[in-house]
Formats: sequence, C-alpha cells, structure tokens
Amino acid sequence: GSDDVDDGDEENGNSSSNDVARKAFRFRPQILEMQRAFTALEACPVPVVAIIQGFCIGGGVDLITAADVRICSPNAVFSVREARLGLAADVGTLQRLPKIVGHNSRIRELVFTGEDFGSTEAARIGLVSRISTSNESLVRE
Repeated sequence: GSDDVDDGDEENGNSSSNDVARKAFRFRPQILEMQRAFTALEACPVPVVAIIQGFCIGGGVDLITAADVRICSPNAVFSVREARLGLAADVGTLQRLPKIVGHNSRIRELVFTGEDFGSTEAARIGLVSRISTSNESLVRE
C-alpha cells in the first residue's frame, strides 16, 4: 500500500529510515505521552513532595519540576543532561524550570550546558525549598 512508500534515495544512503527528522517525527507520540505523564503529576489535586537524594539528572529533573515541594539531601546533584547529548529537554523541564526559579542567566546556562550543580546551588536558585541536615535524615524531616 501507499504506507510502504519510501521516498528516500537508497542508492545514496538517503532512505527515509536514515532520515533523522523522520525518525524524530515518528517518536513524537511517545514524547507527548511522556509529557502527559509529568503533567498528570503537576495537575495532581493533592500536594506532591519530591525528595531528592543523590543524582537527579535529565528525567529526574523533569519529574521534580512537576512537584509542588522539593527537598534534597546535602549530596544531591542535579543536571539537565539532555544538552550534553545534543537533545532538547522536551518533557517539561524547559517549561517548568523557569516558572519555579525564574528566567535568570544562570538557569539558562545550566539548561544550555548540562552542567552539574549541587544542593547548595539548587537551594540558592530556588529549585529546592531546603536541604535536609543529612542524607540519612532526609525522609524523617
């Protein structure tokens, strides 16, 4: 049928199966589904508290930006790592992070570079409301 048509030039290695744009377009429904999952957390009618211990990278940052309250341990490390991989953080971080912490230059730098940042900076920029006194006491506090 017409669904089987490949309009690429296979002799030159230009098959549509090698076309990055077509691959990305085919992946769009999965991205939309992931976005809906994080938005459901954000829209939850009860308060959502995110407790962060250790590494919170990429999808972890997407997840915590959908929470109402964020508390981390002293050893927490954050990163919007997609930038290091040449990808867009496209399941909510780019939309939610500026709402949480503002549109300042440092936020843009962190998002554009994928730089790691620790609990102290996360608290300073407003990503987390506070840092627990120790890794062990995080949940008890």
